[in-house]
Amino acid sequence: MKIDKIVFSCSEYFAPFWNLQAQIWKTKFNIDPVCLYFSDSKEGMSEEYGEVILCPFDDYLEEDSSDR
Repeated sequence: MKIDKIVFSCSEYFAPFWNLQAQIWKTKFNIDPVCLYFSDSKEGMSEEYGEVILCPFDDYLEEDSSDR
C-alpha cells in the first residue's frame, strides 16, 4: 500500500507551520499534504506544495474548553 496523502488540520493559531510542513512532506517524502483550515480566508496559507481546504468554524465550540 502506497501512502500518497497526509491530512493536517489547524486554526489560525497554528497556520504559520503549514507552509513549512507542506514543503517538507512534498519534497522529502513525495506525499501530497492537505490542510483542513478552520478560518474565513486562506491568507498566508500557500498552496504551492499542498492543498488548503477552508472549513467553517462552529461558533458554538469554545476555544478554551478547560472549564467543561
